[in-house]
Amino acid sequence: MTLLLGNHDVHYLESYPFFSRGGRMSHERFEEIRSIFMENLGLFDLAKCIRCDKGLPYLFTHAGVRTRWIEANVRYIERNHPDLYWYARKCEKECRTPEGLADFLNSAIHDTDAQIFDMTVWSLGDVSSSRGGRGQGSCVWADIRDFSGWNADTALEGCWQICGHTRQDTLELFRESREETVDHYEWPATQTNNQVMCSNEIPPGLANQATG
Repeated sequence: MTLLLGNHDVHYLESYPFFSRGGRMSHERFEEIRSIFMENLGLFDLAKCIRCDKGLPYLFTHAGVRTRWIEANVRYIERNHPDLYWYARKCEKECRTPEGLADFLNSAIHDTDAQIFDMTVWSLGDVSSSRGGRGQGSCVWADIRDFSGWNADTALEGCWQICGHTRQDTLELFRESREETVDHYEWPATQTNNQVMCSNEIPPGLANQATG
């Protein structure tokens, strides 16, 4: 079982920016819930990548991963933490693939280095402009609109992304040429690199692997 953190979880973590806390946060039980999350953070991840027998791998996150968010984090580290220049290069290198990105994000949220942990949690508070923020949209705050239209090229390439976060009224059943059936939201059948699915259900054939 893989438990992925979402925006209504991370606002209880230490170092999360106050201005990005959601309206559903419990002020009365804030300290209690924060303690529970911090003491059990090892049970949670930010991403899960699954590669099947054929075709592109599947990247699971709460809201989807945008390349602009990764690039913005690299620039932030270079500008504000010159002592962590090596970490910016590591982020830039490892986040080029879905497997590398999942490993990088999960290692960062569990890092024992306080500076890296704080910086990671802070970056999760990057709220997309589509959600009323001023940022690019982190993997817990991106919006489905951030992956379509003019933003279609900002999705991480080389994988199918499966995310929730943005409620949809309708879902289109889409059959891709590799004969994998998925729930899909308004995406051209001819595009095979930048794919984002927003669904409440796991595509057939992935259920066992996603919970294993």
